[in-house]
Amino acid sequence: MNARVFRLIAFAMLLTASASTATALATDEAPNTRLIVSLPPGGCTLLVFPDGSGRIHYGAAPRIVRVAAQAFDFSQVLQSLRSSMQDRDAETHGDAQSIAGVGFPGTNVVERFHDTALARSLLETGWKSRLPPTDQWHDDDEAHAVIGRTCRFD
Repeated sequence: MNARVFRLIAFAMLLTASASTATALATDEAPNTRLIVSLPPGGCTLLVFPDGSGRIHYGAAPRIVRVAAQAFDFSQVLQSLRSSMQDRDAETHGDAQSIAGVGFPGTNVVERFHDTALARSLLETGWKSRLPPTDQWHDDDEAHAVIGRTCRFD
């Protein structure tokens, strides 16, 4: 691919990203509207979107598992996680393995919390609501198998 074609493709992608961000801002919806739950922080990770859909992945690996829309009640999950975060100061800070991570909408900061049962429950709900693989590179049968083993779903 020559440099001119590459620049044209890059410019088109930039315009597309800018348009989706502008649309989100025009509708008072922040571009970063997802919840992130991971167990342990940075490990098996679930992204939950406002429509109740999600994605599961492990660490920075490119493999993903898509979760069906309406698998989650976004408002309820948000409320449960915020409540768990308010209770974190009252908890004992023992074993470092018993920590989960959460990133709330509007931020890229992942905070630690100790309600690993809640984090595990959300991850398992996502796994049970996973969609069939569709992509030959990131969302394929092998990706599902690897994430299933790594996150201990199977």
